[in-house]
Amino acid sequence: MSGNTKFTAAVSLGVMAAGFAATIPWSGQPWVKFLQNGFEAGLVGGLADWFAVTALFRHPLGIPIPHTALLPKNRERVTNALISSVEQDLLSKQSLKNKLADTRIAPLVLDARSASWPRSMRGGPSPGLPNMRSGPSRGNGPRLCWSRSRCVSWARWMCARP
Repeated sequence: MSGNTKFTAAVSLGVMAAGFAATIPWSGQPWVKFLQNGFEAGLVGGLADWFAVTALFRHPLGIPIPHTALLPKNRERVTNALISSVEQDLLSKQSLKNKLADTRIAPLVLDARSASWPRSMRGGPSPGLPNMRSGPSRGNGPRLCWSRSRCVSWARWMCARP
């Protein structure tokens, strides 16, 4: 943790502790009790988070409490488990196939390339190329509309060209 982050965390914890302590004398009033409960929750949550994160990497307050300093003790096991998870779950052939099957590649490619297409494919006149706006009913190719059926129709038309 950087020095600035540690300072911010310490100040936040201090504000919660000071706010909780400052509301104790007036805790009989409902609005003060509401405020005190907020400070108390922030204080307890901050201390719990500090202890949990510290306990992962070292012994809190230097006291060798069991089940603390887990990462330095088990670095090799954690590293192997992480590598295994990435290789078998995230980058397996089946998961990649599933992700590619869910991705609509044709519309993405067509949208990205449409800016560099000849004017006829964008609707303007261009000699020698079919006008994409005329549609398949006139025999000049599909309309430039990115619904799935139109993309499939356009791809078939492009593949059928000599």
